[in-house]
Amino acid sequence: MTTETTSMATRTCIGSKTFGIESHEAAIEDFPVQPSRRDGLGTMCRPHWTEYTRALRRAAVAKGPQADEFQAAVDETSRIVQRDARRAKAARVAPEPARPASESAAVKSRRAKLEAELAAAGGAGTEAGQQILEDADVARASGLLLAMSEPLTVEETSIA
Repeated sequence: MTTETTSMATRTCIGSKTFGIESHEAAIEDFPVQPSRRDGLGTMCRPHWTEYTRALRRAAVAKGPQADEFQAAVDETSRIVQRDARRAKAARVAPEPARPASESAAVKSRRAKLEAELAAAGGAGTEAGQQILEDADVARASGLLLAMSEPLTVEETSIA
């Protein structure tokens, strides 16, 4: 049975008729990693996958002498799936955008002052905030970025 992705945020968990697990829509983040599948995700959400494997384990125990081997195989599979899910979740966490390492103290200071001005104006979504951003863009484009934080002073030097 194939699983269809119905939208960007949800996916169909197929469930299991054998063990009474109904199919439903679930968030993509709820699905374990399954590298052998084309889309890289499992067919059941984590809670139902856990319920399904527990039901398989109970059924195996009820069958008899080979139950221990079967249970060990299911436990190992569950452990691998959970490990892969943790790795996938860690990979999905978007790191905070890093500022260039070459940013000087003066640039950091100007950036902090600009952010403070924006906060005082009510944020970038306000008219005053937009004006502050436009002024900063004009200053940066014209090479006068230093003028934003401190007035420029020109010292006269005599060339002899």
